[in-house]
Amino acid sequence: MDRKVSKRNLISTLAAGILWMAATYVTYIQDKIIRSSPEEIPKYMPFTQLALGVILILIIITFGFSTPKTSN
Repeated sequence: MDRKVSKRNLISTLAAGILWMAATYVTYIQDKIIRSSPEEIPKYMPFTQLALGVILILIIITFGFSTPKTSN
């Protein structure tokens, strides 16, 4: 079977995989925040904000490349 993988599908799949890893990382950081003392919480915030920003960008990439290309 000769299956051709388009660049759009490849980019979308890679972005979805990275999105899953970033979401897992945010869950891990949130667990660390819940278990830490109130004094330690500010040291985790930049990582959470960065990971949430990456998640937002990857959602845009994933859905932008996974939608069919329309040509007029």
